[in-house]
Amino acid sequence: MGLRAVQSDASPTPVSVGGQARHPVATNGNVQVALSTGSAYTHGLPRVFEMAGLAGYHGVEVIVDERWDTRQARYLTRLTSETGVPVLSVHGPFPKARIAGWPSDEIGRVKQAVRLCEDVGARTLNIHVPERFRVATIQGFGRQIHVPLPVASASMRRFASWLTDGGLDLLQVSTPVAVVVENMPLRTLLGCRFDMHVLNDWASLGGFSRVCLDTTHAGTTGGDLLEVASRLGGRIAHVHISDFDGRNQHLPPGRGNLPLEPFVRWLGRRQYRGVLVVELTPHALPAHDDARMVAEFTKAREFCVTNYRAGAMVDAGAVPVQAGTGG
Repeated sequence: MGLRAVQSDASPTPVSVGGQARHPVATNGNVQVALSTGSAYTHGLPRVFEMAGLAGYHGVEVIVDERWDTRQARYLTRLTSETGVPVLSVHGPFPKARIAGWPSDEIGRVKQAVRLCEDVGARTLNIHVPERFRVATIQGFGRQIHVPLPVASASMRRFASWLTDGGLDLLQVSTPVAVVVENMPLRTLLGCRFDMHVLNDWASLGGFSRVCLDTTHAGTTGGDLLEVASRLGGRIAHVHISDFDGRNQHLPPGRGNLPLEPFVRWLGRRQYRGVLVVELTPHALPAHDDARMVAEFTKAREFCVTNYRAGAMVDAGAVPVQAGTGG
């Protein structure tokens, strides 16, 4: 690749956990900020790693998809060696993705993704709550139409039971990787919101010990982001940050109407120790121009760091809140 990224904020020195390099939590007014590879999924993975490094990120969150590049530990480790950008977290594959060489059931995929995290030294695995509907694909006349059927697949039903009946807890005690459950967006049809997922209400999410709070997805519910954050409290172990304007999801901070500045400052006041992941859509970015993409990513990272530090300075003497401990 020939280009080794130089980060503007020095990353913490990796520590060894179980023989693997694992990146420690940030403290003292600093927070680890990662770039989701989904923010530039229209680009190849090496370019995303390079842009993340040039924009000063501490690392990336790799979204596992159909491409072997996203799930071969040896290749991901090589990218880290070549760019200096570590994999801080892994996002499990979307349910509809067909992942060659991986189990087809959701529980098996989670366990496979945990092994990938362990192999690359990632500290966190992000997974979605189960889907409520089975989606049938109808093809014809050169088009594909996805039709939701009002019955979840058997795999999804087993997955929902596994999440709530102790399966996830048993997996968690077997690995140093923090497995976090992400809130999903609500859909709107004819002006009415409906939920395509189960366990996606705040009461159910509050039952998990570790949650990924996605700000855009929270925005689709019409609720108050700060109220939601306060309700989940220390269960927030991972954050996907982006803006929402009432229609378009995963916009850069400042391009929507979510209270992201006070939210990140709230994280700073609580001395949140998880990773802040900038997860944008490339369709809201100048994807044709790498330099402008790097500038946009840099601006988003600086937004996170500046506001986190501002919040941390307000209550610098507070006792740190461990990610995923409740409260």
